[in-house]
Amino acid sequence: MRRSMTAVLLFLVVLVLWGAPAWAYIISYSYYYNTGQDCPLIGTWNPASHTCTLNQDVNDSIYIWSSAVTINGDGHTIHGMVYAGTDGYIPGISIRNLTIDGGGGYQGLFLNRANGSTIENVTVRNVRDGITIYNSGSITIRDTRITDVEKGIDFRFGGGTFTRLDIGPASGLAMYMWYTGGVITNSVIHDCPAGIYAYGWNAYNNIFRDCGTEITGQYGGSGKLNTDPTPGPNIIGGPTLGGNYYTKSDGTGFSDIARDVSPHDGFADQPYVFGPYAVDNYPLVVYRAYVNYPPVLAPIGDQTVLEGQTLTFILSATDANPGDILTFSAANLPPGAAFDPATAAFTWTPGYDHAGTYPGIEFTVTDNGTPVGVDVKTISITVGNTNRQPAFDPVGPQSVTEYSTLTFVVRATDPDGDVVSLRAGSLPQGAVFDPATGIFTWRPDGTQTGVYPLYFYAQDNGVPPLTSELGVIVTVGQVTSPVDLNRMLTAEILARNPAEPVVNAYFANLKKVEIFINEGQLGAAINQVDAFIQKCTQDIEHGIIPAADGEYLLVMANDLLALLRG
Repeated sequence: MRRSMTAVLLFLVVLVLWGAPAWAYIISYSYYYNTGQDCPLIGTWNPASHTCTLNQDVNDSIYIWSSAVTINGDGHTIHGMVYAGTDGYIPGISIRNLTIDGGGGYQGLFLNRANGSTIENVTVRNVRDGITIYNSGSITIRDTRITDVEKGIDFRFGGGTFTRLDIGPASGLAMYMWYTGGVITNSVIHDCPAGIYAYGWNAYNNIFRDCGTEITGQYGGSGKLNTDPTPGPNIIGGPTLGGNYYTKSDGTGFSDIARDVSPHDGFADQPYVFGPYAVDNYPLVVYRAYVNYPPVLAPIGDQTVLEGQTLTFILSATDANPGDILTFSAANLPPGAAFDPATAAFTWTPGYDHAGTYPGIEFTVTDNGTPVGVDVKTISITVGNTNRQPAFDPVGPQSVTEYSTLTFVVRATDPDGDVVSLRAGSLPQGAVFDPATGIFTWRPDGTQTGVYPLYFYAQDNGVPPLTSELGVIVTVGQVTSPVDLNRMLTAEILARNPAEPVVNAYFANLKKVEIFINEGQLGAAINQVDAFIQKCTQDIEHGIIPAADGEYLLVMANDLLALLRG
């Protein structure tokens, strides 16, 4: 098949500028060689429709050499560029269902002298110029996305119809339409410094979002930025076709802030003027007929809180009618709960007897429209039980003298009615605590004078179990009177219930002690105590009295001697 060397050289130059290797799959046919040339290397060739359907992703470029060729990408991706053109005309090219990833190169899709060609359901990305078209009329581009480019479409000398395009982000112009003519409609052009630089085109029913200057100029060409109002629907759901919608993500676009006071037809009340040759006479705004839309309460959801804790939340609502005044109210509140209509704040601190579920709590918002709009949310609040610590009855500091008995009662109750168990911490020698009755008993001996911090604990059977602590200071003082101590000693002997001969023997000494003390005969009193000590020691050695009893009596007798001797 004969080829034009001029066109081949041009394509190789484009490939080099694009940044790709000077290699491409050539798709062509002739009357004698209707095989699609390189198509079988990357797909299947239909000789009747001259269609190359890809069966794989392609890592090189494609060069379309013949007219009326269709490239059906079948969802595959070309990592390179697609070029259709010769030094003559190759009309009727069709490129469909394809992704072109330029890999940061110069151009994605290039048509030259390709009248009547169609680009449909194509994505072009990651390239400097997305789609470039020269010297081509009656071009159709639809359902196509161009993204991550510097320039979206560069169209010079020709015309066509572009619909349902998505162009952006683009670091430069989204569309550069020079000395061409046609229609751009139903498209979204976004995230670019400028939307369209055009001459002779009609652009209507498009969305321009976050483009610094939507239309940069038309220089007196025959094109315009709107059509005469025609029954819709339009691209933002309004009832009438007209101009375009100009919006920004921060809500400050022309269409976002333009007024549509009368007759509420979905068009701004004034044109959108870009310059002397760029005026949109019917810029779109969100269509608002005379309908009062009811307010919408934000979801509240069922709530949970523990007894004794505070539950607070604030209602919020939206209303599609600007300027409507919203009023909040509440019904069927739990006991003690409060709702402030001015702030829409609900507050409740449930008491310790409020555990349970409170259903059917209603919150309502109304507007002042005609008719009044209402929204109601119904929730339930579940109050969980809070286990509180047991509480001790006050005991206060305690005091006792050695050889005397101290007794007090420890009591604790639980505010939730739980069962309470008592226990004591470390106790001094000889002290006894009965958890069942809470009675503490201690008779300190002569070696235990001092201050004793005692600790008692009360634990409930709640969930989780909680424990309280009670501290009691016990002070043990000395017996300072020898007469008192002597009487304690004789009482202690009787309390141990020894045999009568033993009692008589001990009392023979000890009864004289108090007489001698009162007569001032301390030496005689000391002798009597010494005699008792000797007798008690012998009885311990011979097993006449238990050793524990005898040793306790000896401690008291020695304390008595110490007092007598000063």
